[in-house]
Amino acid sequence: KNSPTRSVKTSLSGDMFTVTYTMIVTFGSESAMSHQLPRYQEESADVTNSYIKDLKKEFKERSGRALKVKEASTSDSVEVIYTAPHMPRKTAYYRRVTTYTVS
Repeated sequence: KNSPTRSVKTSLSGDMFTVTYTMIVTFGSESAMSHQLPRYQEESADVTNSYIKDLKKEFKERSGRALKVKEASTSDSVEVIYTAPHMPRKTAYYRRVTTYTVS
Protein backbone atom coordinates (compact mmCIF):
# COMPACT_ATOMS: atom_id res chain seq x y z
CA LYS A 1 0.00 0.00 0.00
CA ASN A 2 2.91 2.37 0.58
CA SER A 3 4.79 4.08 -2.23
CA PRO A 4 7.25 6.97 -2.43
CA THR A 5 4.33 9.40 -2.70
CA ARG A 6 1.69 7.86 -0.43
CA SER A 7 1.36 5.85 2.75
CA VAL A 8 -1.19 4.29 5.07
CA LYS A 9 -0.44 4.30 8.79
CA THR A 10 -2.57 2.96 11.61
CA SER A 11 -2.87 3.29 15.36
CA LEU A 12 -4.98 1.60 18.02
CA SER A 13 -5.99 3.24 21.28
CA GLY A 14 -8.47 1.30 23.39
CA ASP A 15 -11.37 0.47 21.09
CA MET A 16 -10.53 3.26 18.60
CA PHE A 17 -8.63 2.35 15.44
CA THR A 18 -7.26 5.18 13.28
CA VAL A 19 -6.19 4.93 9.63
CA THR A 20 -4.16 7.85 8.26
CA TYR A 21 -3.70 8.08 4.50
CA THR A 22 -1.05 10.57 3.34
CA MET A 23 -0.14 11.46 -0.23
CA ILE A 24 2.28 14.01 -1.68
CA VAL A 25 0.45 16.09 -4.28
CA THR A 26 1.37 18.96 -6.60
CA PHE A 27 -0.97 21.77 -7.54
CA GLY A 28 -0.33 24.08 -10.47
CA SER A 29 -2.40 26.85 -8.88
CA GLU A 30 -4.95 27.55 -6.15
CA SER A 31 -7.82 26.91 -8.58
CA ALA A 32 -6.24 23.62 -9.68
CA MET A 33 -6.17 22.55 -6.05
CA SER A 34 -9.95 22.90 -5.73
CA HIS A 35 -10.47 20.93 -8.96
CA GLN A 36 -8.08 18.11 -7.97
CA LEU A 37 -9.29 17.76 -4.39
CA PRO A 38 -12.37 15.61 -5.15
CA ARG A 39 -10.13 13.10 -6.96
CA TYR A 40 -7.80 12.88 -3.95
CA GLN A 41 -10.78 12.52 -1.61
CA GLU A 42 -12.17 9.66 -3.68
CA GLU A 43 -8.80 7.93 -3.96
CA SER A 44 -8.12 8.23 -0.24
CA ALA A 45 -11.56 6.82 0.61
CA ASP A 46 -11.01 3.90 -1.79
CA VAL A 47 -7.56 3.10 -0.33
CA THR A 48 -8.83 3.38 3.26
CA ASN A 49 -11.86 1.17 2.55
CA SER A 50 -9.68 -1.40 0.79
CA TYR A 51 -7.28 -1.41 3.76
CA ILE A 52 -10.14 -2.05 6.20
CA LYS A 53 -11.56 -4.82 3.97
CA ASP A 54 -8.15 -6.57 3.84
CA LEU A 55 -7.68 -6.12 7.60
CA LYS A 56 -11.06 -7.70 8.36
CA LYS A 57 -10.30 -10.62 6.04
CA GLU A 58 -6.89 -11.26 7.62
CA PHE A 59 -8.33 -10.94 11.14
CA LYS A 60 -11.00 -13.53 10.32
CA GLU A 61 -8.40 -15.93 8.84
CA ARG A 62 -6.14 -15.65 11.90
CA SER A 63 -8.69 -15.52 14.72
CA GLY A 64 -11.63 -17.42 13.29
CA ARG A 65 -14.03 -14.61 14.18
CA ALA A 66 -15.22 -11.44 12.52
CA LEU A 67 -13.72 -8.05 13.28
CA LYS A 68 -16.44 -5.44 13.57
CA VAL A 69 -15.52 -1.84 12.84
CA LYS A 70 -17.75 1.19 12.54
CA GLU A 71 -16.59 4.52 11.14
CA ALA A 72 -16.71 7.11 13.92
CA SER A 73 -15.22 10.09 12.06
CA THR A 74 -13.26 11.11 9.00
CA SER A 75 -11.55 14.32 7.98
CA ASP A 76 -9.12 15.45 5.33
CA SER A 77 -6.62 18.27 5.05
CA VAL A 78 -4.05 19.79 2.72
CA GLU A 79 -0.73 21.02 4.16
CA VAL A 80 1.48 22.96 1.76
CA ILE A 81 5.10 21.86 2.24
CA TYR A 82 6.81 23.66 -0.63
CA THR A 83 6.11 26.72 -2.71
CA ALA A 84 8.62 28.57 -4.86
CA PRO A 85 8.73 32.36 -5.11
CA HIS A 86 7.32 33.62 -8.41
CA MET A 87 5.87 30.19 -9.21
CA PRO A 88 2.22 29.19 -8.70
CA ARG A 89 3.12 25.50 -8.25
CA LYS A 90 2.76 24.09 -4.73
CA THR A 91 3.69 20.73 -3.24
CA ALA A 92 1.54 19.53 -0.37
CA TYR A 93 0.57 16.64 1.86
CA TYR A 94 -3.00 15.50 1.36
CA ARG A 95 -4.18 13.62 4.47
CA ARG A 96 -7.32 11.67 5.30
CA VAL A 97 -7.75 10.51 8.89
CA THR A 98 -10.52 8.01 9.54
CA THR A 99 -11.30 6.70 13.01
CA TYR A 100 -13.27 3.53 13.68
CA THR A 101 -14.71 1.92 16.78
CA VAL A 102 -13.65 -1.74 17.04
CA SER A 103 -15.59 -4.62 18.54
